[in-house]
Amino acid sequence: MAVYKSNFLVEQPYSTSLCAQRVLYNCLSMAYQANLISETDIFEIDVVKYSELYSISIRKAYSHLKQAAVDLKHSDIHIPKENEDKTRIISWVSEIIYKDSGHFLAIKWHPAIIPYISGFQLGYTPEGRKIWKGNVTKLEESICKQQSPDIIRLYELLKKEEWKGTWKVSIEELRRLLHLDETSYPLYANLKQRIIVKGISTINELTRMNVKYLDKKFGKKVVGIEFIFR
Repeated sequence: MAVYKSNFLVEQPYSTSLCAQRVLYNCLSMAYQANLISETDIFEIDVVKYSELYSISIRKAYSHLKQAAVDLKHSDIHIPKENEDKTRIISWVSEIIYKDSGHFLAIKWHPAIIPYISGFQLGYTPEGRKIWKGNVTKLEESICKQQSPDIIRLYELLKKEEWKGTWKVSIEELRRLLHLDETSYPLYANLKQRIIVKGISTINELTRMNVKYLDKKFGKKVVGIEFIFR
């Protein structure tokens, strides 16, 4: 299933729950298929498909999805205003529509987020190649089958940089991009084991990406990481 985000959106720091990330990818796929969407468009989430994809009951899937939609409604993403020294704090979705008796669940995207998730396809060349608007990153929904939202975010950041062959990032900047506060993996050893090592192994297993990493030190202290794509 094709999932696309603008590179600008990928590089903005944010964090959500695992289920919220799964809902996000599902709805991003629908947004890509629709190409041009408006703030009035409703995106219904397929509860049965979700239950089959993650091997859980329909009842449990609906419970997960409903909570995930609420998480997205209350998850903020900070987006700098273009050509201004200001930042906008917005939610992913503006409205949640549900019906418990029929296991119906749908969302409406927040109007401010729509330019970053739709309208990427402008048409085709005479040879049949797609013409894209701006810089976008194609993501693989298979990454959502693992259990860490932080690893999903690491995957997105790596996918955005994959075309360069390598990506060097400071530990401080990586923490910012992953939206980790001071209490989350305060020691690099914890961050390395829980996100970097586990994340690289998971990404190489579940996606078509092949990546390894090297610690970059200043003296004895690790101050950055170099990711190498193969």
